[in-house]
Amino acid sequence: MRPRLGHIQFLNCLPLYYGLVKNDVLLDVDLVKAAPRDLARMLLDAELDIAPIPAIEYARHAHELVLLPEIAISSDGEVQSILLLSKRPAEELSDRTVALTDTSRTSQVLARILLERRWRVEARYAEMPPDLPSMLREADAAMLIGDDALRAYWQPPEGLTTYDLGNEWTAWTGLPMVYAVWAVRRAFAEERPEAVGDVADALMRSLAYCRAHLGDISEYASRWEPFAPERFRSYFDALSFRFGPRYRDGLMRYLAEAQRIGQLESVPELSVFGEGKSVADGLHELALAAAEGEHRLGEDEALSLLERADMLDLGAAATVMRDRLHPGGEITFIVDRNINYTNVCVSGCRFCAFYRDPDHPEAYVIAPDELHSKVEETLALGGTAILLQGGMHPELSLEWYEQMLRDLKARYAIHVHGFGPPEVVHLACLSGLSVRDVLVRLRDAGLDSLPGGGAEILVDRVRARVSPHKASAAEWLGVMREAHLLDMSTTATMMFGGMEALAERIEHLSSIRKLQDRAVSDGHVGFRAFIPWSFQPTHTALETEMPAAASGWQYLRILAVSRLFLDNIANIQASWVTQGAKIGQVALAFGANDMGSTMIEENVVAAAGTRFMLAREELVRLIREAGFVPVQRDTLYREVERT
Repeated sequence: MRPRLGHIQFLNCLPLYYGLVKNDVLLDVDLVKAAPRDLARMLLDAELDIAPIPAIEYARHAHELVLLPEIAISSDGEVQSILLLSKRPAEELSDRTVALTDTSRTSQVLARILLERRWRVEARYAEMPPDLPSMLREADAAMLIGDDALRAYWQPPEGLTTYDLGNEWTAWTGLPMVYAVWAVRRAFAEERPEAVGDVADALMRSLAYCRAHLGDISEYASRWEPFAPERFRSYFDALSFRFGPRYRDGLMRYLAEAQRIGQLESVPELSVFGEGKSVADGLHELALAAAEGEHRLGEDEALSLLERADMLDLGAAATVMRDRLHPGGEITFIVDRNINYTNVCVSGCRFCAFYRDPDHPEAYVIAPDELHSKVEETLALGGTAILLQGGMHPELSLEWYEQMLRDLKARYAIHVHGFGPPEVVHLACLSGLSVRDVLVRLRDAGLDSLPGGGAEILVDRVRARVSPHKASAAEWLGVMREAHLLDMSTTATMMFGGMEALAERIEHLSSIRKLQDRAVSDGHVGFRAFIPWSFQPTHTALETEMPAAASGWQYLRILAVSRLFLDNIANIQASWVTQGAKIGQVALAFGANDMGSTMIEENVVAAAGTRFMLAREELVRLIREAGFVPVQRDTLYREVERT
């Protein structure tokens, strides 16, 4: 019996199915044409074996279906064939009726997500047949898809504002949008895996053929609609048909948003045909090769590990690498204090709950006596360093910072680890000096090393959304480059779980690794440690836009991949401050060799409602109970005391 293959009756499928005709593949399948919603029903009723169906329908029936790899109907920006046409700006549609075409559930939900989450409106929804004049007689806006939308896109109706929903989604999330997936009945995939593989291969061959013959396909399409082939060519170029890791990331974000607005009960894991044990085994071998120093991970390989590697395999490989770099079963920690010298900051980062505007009643600049008292308490508790950080105060001069450092060093034998790159860039702007000159003056006044604060995600698309007034990715890296050339010790961080895609986390790691390669090749130490930590949304400006904080599971995955990818940075630190002591302890089985600080004081994360504190004795107990030898260190990772 030949596989029964569904076919969407829209132009967006033409670049795929045209190639099937040209390559005689249709001789081996029974092709059934229908609307996306009907194909989903037919697939679930076993009237079809394989079909492109709305992404939301897959999520609602994931236990019955598996997905074909590498292929979907998707876009990364403009799509042209999914539109919202409105009599008024989208932001003004609260309490207004929005008509949604009844031909695609995914697009219906996408429109609702954008209206409710991007534009923050509470509209009324009415499902209607796709006839624009009829829809707009009863509603203030109408959502169209497919060929109806294309006609409206190419000949915009007068008096209406047109929103390309693919473009709006990517502008909001930074991710591609997946509209439809090729789904297979799970029973059929188990009974006839060879047939599924043949269809998947045929579709990929067809897509390759069509990409090479888009001119012919555009000419063919122009026979259906009264538009020039060049317009169809632009449309087919806008469609990507991809379903790689970044597109799957986009799909998972879409499903999470659908759940958030009540259109999906739960977000399923993606079950992809052919990506079972053999894929997991291959990723395990890749991770072990990296762990044993036999292979340096590329960005795509790291992304595959982050997205699809077996959790326990990932932890085991990261442990192998940790033990190779740090034999002897020792886990280090430091006793120090985080002192925030001011909470006044003009950066206005949307992820920060700690900062205050200069005229806020809670704004402060620490007094010298209070600062000195905190240092004395730190020394009395066996501390060896202070982490000195604050906001970007518009009125504190470079000379003020120099005086603070000189006073500290004149009174106390304590290591000052202070001022992240954004603070240095801010001081350079205020003083009119170069970053290098600012670093030299701070170093000569008593600064011993630089923390990696303010890195967030080193991708400017993300930074523009979460910290638009802070140093750019290039500026952050530039400060660290100058510090390395001055032989100043530094650390690197990553705040993840905000608005970034998984691929952008890997891009961040790659930027850190490349800079460290330069430092090492020039004979400098560079970064002594890397610390990933999870964004805490509570009490921040992003609280209503973001899902819950990253889970312990997500944290451990990025921790392990960081250990495997950052082969040129010796130390990976567990972030129990954001994840809690138990996850911090588990992190020792996912590549971490350092438990960080006892945190005599911490204010920034605490301002977001996360308060995990540990006494020195408790930190030692956690390390020992995990089967390791606790070793107190200083900021430069030199042994202070073996406990």
